[in-house]
Amino acid sequence: MTNVSALGQFMASPEDNKTEKNAHLPGSDSYRPFGAGSINAAGYSKPMSIDPCLDVEFGSIRHDTEGYSAKTSTLVNGLGREAADFESFHNFDVVMSHTMSESDYRKAREDGFDPKDLEPSEAVTILDKVKTALLESGQVIDGFNDDLDIETLSKITGSSSLARDIEASFEHHDIPLTKDNIEDVLGALEKGALLSSAPKDESKNFLIDNNLEPSIDNLYLADHAVGGPRTGHSSYYMEGGYLNKIAQDDTYEDLDASILEVIEEAGFDTQDEDIKNMARQLLKDGLRLTTDTLQKKKDLEDLSFPLSKEKIIEAAAASIADGKKASEGNLIDPRSLVQKAVSLKKSLYLEEIRFEMSTEVNLRLLRSGIEIDTSYVEKSMEDIRNAQLQIAKALFPDRSDADKLYDLYRNTNEDIEAVKQSPAAVVGALTKEFKSATLEDIFNRSSIIKADYDKAQKTYEAVGTAVRADLGDSIKKAFRNVDELLKDMDLETNDDNRRAVRILSYNHTEVTRISVETVRSWDSKLVDTIDKLKPGAVLDMIREGRNPLKMTLDELSSYLSDKDKNPDERNEKFSRFLYKLEHSGQINDKEKESYIGIYRLFENLKATDHAAIGTVLMSGSEMTIGNLLGASRTLQRSKRGMDYKIDDEFGGLESGGFKSVSIDVQIETAFRYYAGKADRAYEHISPEKMLSFEDKGNDILEATLPEFADAMVESEGEDSKALEREYNQRQLQDIRDVLADELCLQSEEELKDSKIPVTVRNLEAMNELIASRIKYNTKNIWNQLRSRIKDKDDSTFEKSDEDSGDAIDKALDNLKNLSEYKNTIDNLSKTVETAMNTADTYIDIRAYKLLYTQLSIAGAMSDAGSYEVPVDMGSSKVSLHLSFRQGDGQSSRIEASIETENFGTVKADLYLSSSGDESGNNQDTIAPKVTGMLTTSAQGRSQTRRFMDNIKYIMTGDASSQDISIMYGAASRTGGSTKAAVSREADTTDKRLIKTAELFIKAVTDSLTMMEES
Repeated sequence: MTNVSALGQFMASPEDNKTEKNAHLPGSDSYRPFGAGSINAAGYSKPMSIDPCLDVEFGSIRHDTEGYSAKTSTLVNGLGREAADFESFHNFDVVMSHTMSESDYRKAREDGFDPKDLEPSEAVTILDKVKTALLESGQVIDGFNDDLDIETLSKITGSSSLARDIEASFEHHDIPLTKDNIEDVLGALEKGALLSSAPKDESKNFLIDNNLEPSIDNLYLADHAVGGPRTGHSSYYMEGGYLNKIAQDDTYEDLDASILEVIEEAGFDTQDEDIKNMARQLLKDGLRLTTDTLQKKKDLEDLSFPLSKEKIIEAAAASIADGKKASEGNLIDPRSLVQKAVSLKKSLYLEEIRFEMSTEVNLRLLRSGIEIDTSYVEKSMEDIRNAQLQIAKALFPDRSDADKLYDLYRNTNEDIEAVKQSPAAVVGALTKEFKSATLEDIFNRSSIIKADYDKAQKTYEAVGTAVRADLGDSIKKAFRNVDELLKDMDLETNDDNRRAVRILSYNHTEVTRISVETVRSWDSKLVDTIDKLKPGAVLDMIREGRNPLKMTLDELSSYLSDKDKNPDERNEKFSRFLYKLEHSGQINDKEKESYIGIYRLFENLKATDHAAIGTVLMSGSEMTIGNLLGASRTLQRSKRGMDYKIDDEFGGLESGGFKSVSIDVQIETAFRYYAGKADRAYEHISPEKMLSFEDKGNDILEATLPEFADAMVESEGEDSKALEREYNQRQLQDIRDVLADELCLQSEEELKDSKIPVTVRNLEAMNELIASRIKYNTKNIWNQLRSRIKDKDDSTFEKSDEDSGDAIDKALDNLKNLSEYKNTIDNLSKTVETAMNTADTYIDIRAYKLLYTQLSIAGAMSDAGSYEVPVDMGSSKVSLHLSFRQGDGQSSRIEASIETENFGTVKADLYLSSSGDESGNNQDTIAPKVTGMLTTSAQGRSQTRRFMDNIKYIMTGDASSQDISIMYGAASRTGGSTKAAVSREADTTDKRLIKTAELFIKAVTDSLTMMEES
């Protein structure tokens, strides 16, 4: 490949032309394809000039094909960012804002990942996996799935047919129809329309020689990068640093045999004169003749002009999917990297099969003394291992054994899928072993049973899926008498009991009431646990040091139940439920209240480890939703949980078939079954399914728990799917809005400084924390707290009889006491959490969740010595932002900033001397010496000077002191300007530092009060 070291220069080195043994073999370092140094060496050592470039900056030429490389990003527009950070956050922004579709978001949630809680490298890695999984599954996207409808799109594009073409292409490449993406495609169409005629041969050669894809941008680049026409009689090409002269036309007959070899290897017809001429022309123009350059030459010759809009749109969509500009799309091969990756996987699989089938041929070659060169395979495998290691480090950062953990993660997910697809007979086979059997044991037994079924060519129903349609009739015929059998045993004729009978029959086990209920309970437990063992949960387990394959069903179930109790998970689930409830359009107010109550029932069952189920079992009552609701309310009123004693004299469950089994076993079996059904109901509950259940004539309160759970697990109707897409699209838009916020870059930096994960959820909260430093900004945490949390009876703040003021205002005022800052933040968080747990609208839940996250971040930042302190500013409160830093030498620093209403943005940069007291007194008891500077963006008019002098006086006790200087008219960035750096080297427990910071807060607030009064 030609190396361009400077504009218009080729550098030659005779050392590079040395030949080595076996240099003719593919895979060797010195291998040269035909036409690359195999003709006469000219021996030139001087630079050779080429045609001048026109209007082109060579430094801008792109030689890479990596994704996420050309989009602009709010997160990375700042200067001074390290290359690794730049790439990481840039990719994060592009993936989340430009390439994540509703299908991707939905799939990520189904896999147990919330895109709002993913860190940059983790988000890119997981969403890459999501996109490849969707493509491999062949999933058809159900209709239009993003934020612009076809009418709006038609108005933007000016054509309904063009709108439909863009929509179809975007769906094909699984990218969202956002306004930015549409405008990008329209720009590519406009630019592509200017390429009305085919490029000159010199332009094509430029693309081939520089290994540039045939994109709209590169076609423009090529047209401007070449000068006038070039003739072939004195053409040269570079290879290995040597300048070689091309043979004249009359010598081609001697080279035809070698040319034909390249043509044949490239898969072209050796009798095709056009192909032969293309090959000769490559040599004549001083280019290498290889299968690759010949293919590129053929593709460029076949590219028709003017470019069709369909070709431009398809290439543009693929390019956007790769995170690049639409005009960078490959016009000849309009496939995205995801599509290429899936295609490559299939090719490698077929190649693996081919190699396995030809083992005996390889053996014959070896016995004949023929060595097989596998160096290129070894290099590919090394590249694959390196790529896997990158993924491992993204999922398990800062872990030296990331590769091993990643293997465990992959193997666990594969085993879980295998168990889901294994015969349901495994439940019967393991009934007596489930107590101690690990997930690995279940997988191993499942594999054996599946192999036996496959060997006998038997069809079967699987553990984790509904009965296949092709098995339905045969199963009904084989078990047509099952209902009579269940009635004889006084068991309900429901699907769970029917399936239990079938499982027993698959294992040739006696069908009794005891065996049916035992199998039913373990089947419910296994299906529920496997259903919730999503990749996200598996990843969390491994990160916490657990090995899912070595855990039993009970251990896995317990872990997953605790995960469901997590406030973030619980509130996200309820938020989705409320959104659907409010946007259904078919549910009246009375039904809304009822549905929320039933939802809370299942949420409470999860939170109390199904205590109400135990209460209903104890009473011997039927396991209906109404009875569960009554038991749950009774337990809440009595403030007690599942606290009862079981002995053999308790007969609440005793009936036919139970007398030979102890009562505690009966209770345990029944409890396991019903708990599993309750978990399934909670996992899949939705207001649309509840409405559908009632529309079929069912009364939810009178329905049994299994009946209700089965109804919730059923597939969603079209209305429900539309609501789900609408909700997902709203979350996607929230993500894009957060990343487009002008404060996002500053938020990302401050989160990193405080060692807080940079996620979309945290960025949103940090954006609004920073906005709270700006006067009159509506995104103000303190004003939100005051308006949403009043002086409630259940407030966590103590109230004095002498003071009837609002408790929340007292708490906000107490934040000025930095030594109590963290405790006050924690109390505020508890108050918000209490309000969140009783909220019953989507908007309220979302607002409380944001406030809770903001307070969590404020508390975490205080651990790093950074504080947000609310200060009254007229009718509103504004954050005074203050942080501690380790200064030079023996001193500590305080940086602070506040945007005042009348005196500009006031900043302080203060130093504390840390020298000891010569008298030996305790340093904490003496006032530290403070030096530094106060600045304001306001000019030095009299009122401003009085205000600043008063701050200085309170800080030093002497307004004329030279220890602190004052500057007026200091430049202030728009938007608050208060990114105060944080350093963990500073001692955030230093009482002298805290006292000085509190003194500055007092100085500002007192000065503001004084100026208002005057």
